[in-house]
Amino acid sequence: MLQYSLETIKLIEEGMKTKTIEKYKKDNQIISDDVINVKFDFGVNAIEDDIKKIQKSINDHNKDLEDLLNEDKPNQQEIKNKQKRINNLKSYRKSLKKQQKNNPNNPRFQKMTRQQLRSFMYTNEIKLFGKTYKVYKRSASKSRKGNVLFINKKLYKNMKKWSRLGLDFSEDKEIEFASLLAYESLVLSSLLPNKPLIDIPTKSILLIDDVKSVFKEKVNAVEKNKDGLLEVNERLETIENDLFDGQSLINASYIDGLDQEKGSYLLRNHFYKSNAINTNIQQFLKDYAKKHKIDFDNWYIEDMFGNPIKASNIYYITTPNSLKILKFSNVIGTPKEMYNYWLEHIGSFGICKEEKGSKLGTNDEGEILQQTSYQFLNTFDLSTQKLKELAKYELDYLDKIKNDDETFINHLEKNANEVNANQMYVDLYRRNKKIVHTKMFRDMRAATIRNYKKHVKHGHIRLIGDYNTMVGNPFEMLLHSVKALPVNDNGVLDENYMSVLKDNQVHTTMFEDDIELVSWRNPHTSQSNINIIHNKRESLIDRYFNLTDNIVVVNAIKYPTLSIYSGADFDSDSICIVKSDILKNNAKEFRKKYPVPINKVESDKNTYYPTNANMADIDNKLANDLIGETVNFGQKMLSYYWHRKHNGATDKELKQIQDQVYIAGVLSEISIDKAKKLYNINETKVLNSGRKKVKTPKHFPLFFEYVKQGGSQKFKYAFYDTTMDRLIELINDGKNAIARHNIDVSELVEEYDREKTNREQRIKMVSVAEKKKDAIANVYAKGLDKEEQFLALKDIDEKYDRKIKNLKIKPETMIGTIEIVFGKYKGLAGMIFNILYNKNQELFLNSFKEI
Repeated sequence: MLQYSLETIKLIEEGMKTKTIEKYKKDNQIISDDVINVKFDFGVNAIEDDIKKIQKSINDHNKDLEDLLNEDKPNQQEIKNKQKRINNLKSYRKSLKKQQKNNPNNPRFQKMTRQQLRSFMYTNEIKLFGKTYKVYKRSASKSRKGNVLFINKKLYKNMKKWSRLGLDFSEDKEIEFASLLAYESLVLSSLLPNKPLIDIPTKSILLIDDVKSVFKEKVNAVEKNKDGLLEVNERLETIENDLFDGQSLINASYIDGLDQEKGSYLLRNHFYKSNAINTNIQQFLKDYAKKHKIDFDNWYIEDMFGNPIKASNIYYITTPNSLKILKFSNVIGTPKEMYNYWLEHIGSFGICKEEKGSKLGTNDEGEILQQTSYQFLNTFDLSTQKLKELAKYELDYLDKIKNDDETFINHLEKNANEVNANQMYVDLYRRNKKIVHTKMFRDMRAATIRNYKKHVKHGHIRLIGDYNTMVGNPFEMLLHSVKALPVNDNGVLDENYMSVLKDNQVHTTMFEDDIELVSWRNPHTSQSNINIIHNKRESLIDRYFNLTDNIVVVNAIKYPTLSIYSGADFDSDSICIVKSDILKNNAKEFRKKYPVPINKVESDKNTYYPTNANMADIDNKLANDLIGETVNFGQKMLSYYWHRKHNGATDKELKQIQDQVYIAGVLSEISIDKAKKLYNINETKVLNSGRKKVKTPKHFPLFFEYVKQGGSQKFKYAFYDTTMDRLIELINDGKNAIARHNIDVSELVEEYDREKTNREQRIKMVSVAEKKKDAIANVYAKGLDKEEQFLALKDIDEKYDRKIKNLKIKPETMIGTIEIVFGKYKGLAGMIFNILYNKNQELFLNSFKEI
């Protein structure tokens, strides 16, 4: 399943065969078996080991068969099924033995680890669906999961050439291969289906130098020690902030023609990734020319390579940090030659992302709401009383969905989707409000409330605020485009320059002027990653930038903004900003007490010959992703820090624990970063070393039951004196819902003639419901990720809806089926109701009395 992307557009041009499946149409998803996604979850056995396993299985089944035959009244169907299974296994064993005999040295029949299997498949062609495939590419996020795309051999040559922009990355020359693999996949990024491609004439693009702000800051430097492990050293350190890293400016006229005006668009092209900010570029240039008495119509501005660009033609301003192709300039010569080559060969830009507003609604005052995370909440030290005040909106909401029917129905409707029964319950309630008194509805309500409590126990409490896409010092970027920013030959900004925004000042229209706010970015790992910001509405920003409520302008000049936000940049990274005096007052001293951790672990030499064998080597390293274990480790250490702080720990002990929190945070950054650069560090050894240094209790905090990441490890839990565990107790201590009298569903349905009920159809629908329930349980048992689970449930819905699609159901059969559910089949009530609803909504709803 391919998303709509620049890659997909090219694949179709090259003749990729696609099929349209109705359920994927609206999401612009394309189905094809010319491209396949391969996961390396496990290795393979040697063929002789498989033969032995099959023989053991045959022996076990023969014993079972013997037991069946010795029963007093043997079940003939069971005997038949068992014999069939034995015969199938014998046939498979025979097939394997034949393959082994005919081709004993075939490497496919040898035992391979997961890593060996990847190397084998990357360096050989594979056959599937009657087609031959070659390893192709993968995105940075997929590489961390060990997944990769293979492509039909017929498409491989042209698509590989297109992916690399026609450049010859010869296999006998070393390059930064890990970076190439990450950047050639930028064209795979999903594009917004409702937005056109953007054509930017090359004569309108102004490439300017990157600029750094260099200053000293007290930090916690995380670095390798002589044993190859990590240690934390607090000291004064030089910080270098790339002011416009991953950011560009696009003239407003290009955005006027799009369906909906936004303040920023994340653009993709070959080896190019940048967040383009909606800017009045031409207005600024005209204002600047007028102020400095420059003849605008004859004004030329040189780009970073000395190419003159006419000022009246400049509609797009970008920097080398967005232009990844420059990292490979030596393939054809100089950076200037590579830039000119890129300009000659690129096509239209695709839009991948735009800023978005919260979908979590507003409070009674109409203020936007956004939810927190457990990582964020647990970095605060909140008493139960303060936490109760902070979570008031959520606690009140829980009471409402327990006791107020309209609030509960609105909750169901907001969370309705294609694979749940929410809309059926909503429509049923609006037909007959007494449905809330039936056991089926009460059970569903209780389950929904339990799930919502689990949601809150993840640390999801709603506060006033929302996510804002970050824009870095954009007015300074405009000044730099006309050479008006004091920058030295090394691209370093003059330390005496007075920026428009200073220190922790930001500019966002979401909140009023001159107010302090609390902000953070995901991933968020420690107290040091909380930033108290000061909103300053600046007229210069309003004049030249067309921003929305979900964009925030931040300052990275002489202020460690990017480090506080865990190594952020400006290629569409967003921060959550909330208005909360409780959080602000709690975190006021955090910046002094917890200096920001800095990753001082040096990355390794990243050069390889660009071969498939080396690609396998790189991907095997990337696939060893310990991000889940690292997050669990960091959160346990942070919880233990607060627990010991409240229970008599010394400053030395607290520092030792806090250091492990910082190390976990830097390990998380390394895990995210290693798709582009590799580090010679053994994460497992680092984590084990931390566990030895800080002997935490065997039990994990209570909240881990709801948030632990990765693996099937069983944890034991105990209360830690930390904010998240206090939240768990707060939710558990909530009041029960008011009791409701019971109404049997037979009182709610219309009268009908029982003699006219089609019993066969009724039995068929119950049978379908039973099988569908089992199929859904199997999906949940597989532990799929959210997207895969949703698609699997979607498939089940369609499969079982088809089984009764051609049934012509009379009203009597519909009502009769509804009634018997509450006799013999109570456990299937919701499932059968939803099947009937999907079959014929009008007939189903009309089966109930209208009240």
